[in-house]
Amino acid sequence: MSEKLTGLLSEFHLSDIIQLLIMTQKAGELALRDLDRQKTALLYFEKGNLVHAALDSADGQHSEGLRAFQAIIGWDEGEFKFLAGKQTPKVTIRKTSQETLIDTLARMDDIKEMNKELPTEDINLFIKPELDIVPSISVLEWRVLALVNGRRTIQRICQKFGDELEAKRVLRELVRKGLVSADPPESDWRRLVPSIRSAAEVEYDRALPPRVRTNLLFRAIDGKTHFEDIRRKLQMDENDLLEDMKLLYELKWVKLSPDDERAFLKHLADL
Repeated sequence: MSEKLTGLLSEFHLSDIIQLLIMTQKAGELALRDLDRQKTALLYFEKGNLVHAALDSADGQHSEGLRAFQAIIGWDEGEFKFLAGKQTPKVTIRKTSQETLIDTLARMDDIKEMNKELPTEDINLFIKPELDIVPSISVLEWRVLALVNGRRTIQRICQKFGDELEAKRVLRELVRKGLVSADPPESDWRRLVPSIRSAAEVEYDRALPPRVRTNLLFRAIDGKTHFEDIRRKLQMDENDLLEDMKLLYELKWVKLSPDDERAFLKHLADL
């Protein structure tokens, strides 16, 4: 191996790169950059042993040690660069590299099993407000349930909880017990269904929506799809959706049923 090794994670699996560094007993720094998620990571090796891991994201989050390594090992896109001889600033991992790698890969398999029973990570979760029988829940389940507010995605809930595997294991149980769902409650504004207001319903020429984003939202409205499904389809931020829907409503481009309209205006007034 050369003193400097670079490449793309799409061409070389990260676990294979780490295995190579372990087998050849290399010392140095493996720097990684996840292009899509704007995260950077550093792994340090001494005589083939992984001794330190650090992970930083563009939003200021930082983690170190085993937790950082567990988050890094699943990366399959981005860039890597190994600099031989670069010393570690600290030691945060004390297990052997083989133990760390085996345990972490087993953890990834467990997370994949959890994912089979959960919505995708970018889906917001909601607490079901009405249950015929309220099941008993543990203290740990209460902690995770407190993070479910209709605005956090599964990924964000896991980040707030601090342990992805444990958070997903608990979320799976909460889903099984019928306490949380990817569907907004019936009374939630996200269940409101907007429809297009025809030109015949307006007595004057309407101003055109000023933003490309607003026009994309306008085209997604079909009179059958509720706000939350529209937001998911367009991958919009919730505040952006409300802002653009308010604009389309005020410019008379969209309408709602009388009951939905009252609920929508009440929600806007409460913001």
